[in-house]
Parts: sequence; C-alpha cells; structure tokens
Amino acid sequence: MKNLISIAQKLDRIWRKAYIVWSYNVHKILNRNFWSDFDLTTPATPEEIRSVLKVTWEIWSKYWTLIIKEWWQAFEITTFRKDIWTVNHRKPAEVIFTEFLEEDAIRRDFTFNAIYYDILEDRYIDPTWWIKDLENWTIRFVWDINKRLDEDILRLLRYIRLKNKYGLNPADNRYDDIIRSRISELENISKERIKQELDKMIIDKTNIKALNDLKDLGFFRFFIPHIDNLSLTPGWKLMHKEGNVWIHVLLSIEALNRMKIKDIDIFWATLLHDIGKYSTYSYDDFGNVHYFRHELEWVKMFDDIISKDMYFSKKSARKISYLIKNHIRVWTIEQMKKIKANRFMMDRYFEDLITLYDVDNIWKYPPDLECGPRLKKMHEEFKIRLSKTDFLNWNDIIKMNPSLKWSMIWYRLKQENDKILSRI
Repeated sequence: MKNLISIAQKLDRIWRKAYIVWSYNVHKILNRNFWSDFDLTTPATPEEIRSVLKVTWEIWSKYWTLIIKEWWQAFEITTFRKDIWTVNHRKPAEVIFTEFLEEDAIRRDFTFNAIYYDILEDRYIDPTWWIKDLENWTIRFVWDINKRLDEDILRLLRYIRLKNKYGLNPADNRYDDIIRSRISELENISKERIKQELDKMIIDKTNIKALNDLKDLGFFRFFIPHIDNLSLTPGWKLMHKEGNVWIHVLLSIEALNRMKIKDIDIFWATLLHDIGKYSTYSYDDFGNVHYFRHELEWVKMFDDIISKDMYFSKKSARKISYLIKNHIRVWTIEQMKKIKANRFMMDRYFEDLITLYDVDNIWKYPPDLECGPRLKKMHEEFKIRLSKTDFLNWNDIIKMNPSLKWSMIWYRLKQENDKILSRI
C-alpha cells in the first residue's frame, strides 16, 4: 500500500485524486483474504499523469490505459472517461475523458466495479449506493443489462465467471433468460478474446459451477458442441458409476482442483479428453457400453475445435493433443519394449500425461490407486538414468565411419542412439 499512497500523493500535488477500483474493493468488502490486482483510476489526463508519474508502457493507446511504475511495483491507471461504442460489440470507437466520477461509474459493467476507494482519505466513494449489492452478495449489471451487453457482449462471459468466482446471486431473475437469448452474439467476438475469458474461468477453483452455467446457458451449442454431447454419452457401468461422461469430466476437473494444478493446458485436456466417446460409443450383447478408439476420434475433432470454435496456440494445441491421444496408452507402458517405453518417457509432457491419467482413473470402479504413483516412480528413475547418459552426435558418427555416405549419417546416428537408449 505504501507505493499506492506515494502515487496518490504525487497526483494530489496537481490537485488530482487517485482511486482503486475493481477486485481489491470486492475482496476487501467481502472480507476475502487473497491476492488481487490494484487497478487505479483518476480524473487526471494522460499528460498530467506523465508529468508526475513514471509511465513505462501504454496498453491500447487509443483507449489510454497506462502502466506506471512506483519503485519496483507496476500498476495500471486509466483516466475517468465516457465511452462511445461501435456496433461490433467489443471496443469503443471513441474515448471522451471526463472529470466526473459519476460519469465514469455509469459506463462500467457491474455495480461492484463502480465502487471507488480513495487512497489518501481511506474511504469508499459509492456514487449510486452500490456497495449494498456486494454486502448482499449480489451481482448487478450497471443500470440495464441489455445496454451493457450491447456495448460489449463479452460481458456475458465475465458475468458467468465473476458470479461464480465470488459466490454472488443475480440481482434480477431475468438475467439467465436474457443471456441465454443473446449468447449466440459471442460469435461476433474474436476466438482469442473468448478463450482468454474461458481460461480465467476454467483455472479458477469455482470452475465446476462456471462450466455447468456455460452448458445450461447454451454456450457449448455455439462453441465446442462436442462438449454439449457429453451429457448424452452414457457411462461404462462396469467401471464408471457417474451416469454419463459429462459428470465424469467434471469430477476429473474437481480432482485437478484438489491437486492445485495451475496449468491451463491440463485443464483443457481434461475437459476435452472424452469428447470422442459420443461418436464412438456402442453396446455389446450384454448391454455394456464401449468406446473403441475414442481417443483417436478425438484428434480429428480437435482439429475442428482449434480451427472453428476456439483459439489455441501451437504449443498448447500440441500439448493437449499429445495428452488426450495418449491418456489411455500411458498405463500400458510397463508392457512395452524397453526402447519404446523409454522414447515415450522422453516426451516433455509425459509427467502431465500421468496427471491426466490420475484424474481420469480416480473415478473408475474400482480405481487403480497404485498405477499413477508407480508410473511416477518409473519416470523419475528413468530421468536420473537419462541425465547420466551421453548420446552420440553427427561428428561422432563421422569419426566412427569416415567413409559413410552423407545420406546415411542421420540413419546411422539414430541407429546408434537407439542402442544407447535401449540400455538405459
């Protein structure tokens, strides 16, 4: 707080206030004891901010969000403003600065985001008496929900995320119906922006509630419909007691939460790992359901997801694809030939693969609680042996076989290194 007071004092010298908005106020009013960002706002113009504070960067320079640095700590600060919105439901066409806190407040999305904490006077400014919404554990759109969504339809996803993150109740029982009727408008938003909001939702410990809300409100009908089909996919009664695959997936994600995993790619892999089951399930003569080669069917589906429904970086796509393609194969590693098993364990995502296996397997009946730890121990021992092993390189092969044709050097290098790998 010392650096924030310093910032406020510097702005006060030019007769400008500094206020904290957003998550800090929410956490403080709700007595939530966890880390939050300090988002600042002020009536000072960008030029005035630069005159007294060290500006290190500008985000979306057209909309004047500045990054300032006070000692070692960086903060975002914006000038009070009024937005004039475009028809693309995403970004304002024009920003008009204002000196009036009340005008800045009414352009915000939710009422708890329109509460201002005066740093120097140590008090809240609540221009429209919206602190009572937080005290009543209520989430409310500022004034009219439809107008707020007209300005930025992405607020629809922010509503789902923040409602669950803070455990709030909707101020109006019509919210869900309105959101359900407008959720298709998200197709006008870039996939990258939607994925950013979903990432925040999925990595949070309240992800189960948020995912159920997304499903109930029809999000998956327009984005990743394969997920919508999971509740229509029967579970394998001999090994799964959950009832359907959607419940199994949610329980697997809950297991990730308990393990305190923070890798978003593992969460996505867990969410998507069984989407191939809907198109592959069949019943045998005894009424038991089977999903033959569903993990390979998933690979085809994932190509559709990353090309049509969602944005994944190349690195994330490769990792998620590897995890799902091999999430069944991993438990057979103990029966593989040594060189094949060693190649398998050399993949940089192998440890994550064991994690996915663990959360997928824990809900089976009966669960094999020994396989995961056994695979982890096997992998740790392999890594130790691997670290003590020297492999040959291109020059080594040339020295060993000076008369070898260039076209054969790579083949011989692989051959020799495979021999070494098989001995590890």
